[in-house]
Amino acid sequence: MDCIKQARPGDKVVTLNYGGIWGGERGDVYRQASFDLAEKGVDITRIFVESTSATPEQKKHLREEMDRQKDHLHVRFIKESKLPPEARTNCVIVLNKYAFYAHIPSWMPRGTTTGRTIQGDALTISYRRYEVEKATELAEIVLKLSEEYK
Repeated sequence: MDCIKQARPGDKVVTLNYGGIWGGERGDVYRQASFDLAEKGVDITRIFVESTSATPEQKKHLREEMDRQKDHLHVRFIKESKLPPEARTNCVIVLNKYAFYAHIPSWMPRGTTTGRTIQGDALTISYRRYEVEKATELAEIVLKLSEEYK
């Protein structure tokens, strides 16, 4: 959640989300933090991804969450099978500034690095120009492939 709180008014944020975080208090806090940032002028587009292995109940919950968020954020939808393989991870990208990933993307060098990339067991934060440009490029591709959720 701290990753999205780094965004500032005027920033454009794109998130890819498979829907797993929305249940419970943590999801409520993250959702409200996103709404608050949007009210302050952060342009947030959340792209919900329907996993190829999603059950009918998981699909139902994903749609319910999209309904909760569509009046506050730009909400889009895409089936996982339409995603480029390198974009198949939960992430938050502040376009042209930094990228946060729930898992290390396949195109990013492995291992803890020095400089402007921090990698943990389940989270990667990158400020490196090449990695941010690549993340921004992928976000723009996914935006074009996804559909607006109404």
